[in-house]
Amino acid sequence: MDKLTRLALGSTWKTILLGPHTNRDLKGEVAIRQVVVTEPAQQLLHQTVPLEQVFDFPLIRVRAGDLFEGPMLLLSAFYAAAEKQGLLICPPSVGPQLRIEYEDQPENEVIFIAMKPILDYEEIPRVFRLEHPQTIRRLDALDTLIGAFQEDIWVFLDNRSGEMTGFADRLGLHSE
Repeated sequence: MDKLTRLALGSTWKTILLGPHTNRDLKGEVAIRQVVVTEPAQQLLHQTVPLEQVFDFPLIRVRAGDLFEGPMLLLSAFYAAAEKQGLLICPPSVGPQLRIEYEDQPENEVIFIAMKPILDYEEIPRVFRLEHPQTIRRLDALDTLIGAFQEDIWVFLDNRSGEMTGFADRLGLHSE
C-alpha cells in the first residue's frame, strides 16, 4: 500500500467550530487558557480576518512525508499535493482556535496549520504553528520560505467528501 492510499484511509481528526469573532475575542480566550503567543503569531493574529458565518471545520492531521517523496517540498507544491488528495488549506483563524481547543496536545508535539501564508511586519510569509514544549502551550508562526519537511505534521481542512468545496471556493481555500 503506498503512502497516498494510507492517507485516503485516514479519518477526520477533529472538528472545530469557527465563526464571527474579533481578534480581541481570540486574544482574550488565549489569555484565559494561559497560552503563550509569540511576537510573530501576534502579528498574524492582527491580520486574521474573522469569518462572517459559523461553520464546522473537519480537520485532518497529515505527516508531510505522506504527500511527497524526498526530504522537503516548497509550500505551494506541498499544498497542491494535498489538494489532489481532497485536502484544503484552512482559514487562518483555525490556528488560534485550535490552539485554544487542543488542550491535550502531547508534550513536544509541533503542528503546522496549512493556510495561505500571511506576511508579517518584515514581509516574511508565515503560517500558524502550535507547540507544546514542556509545560507551555504556545501559538507561534513559521517562516514558510523553506517549505514542508518529511516529518512535519500539518493540519488541513478535510474535503475528501467534497462537502466543503463550495465553502472553500467562496473563501479561496485552494492551493495556488
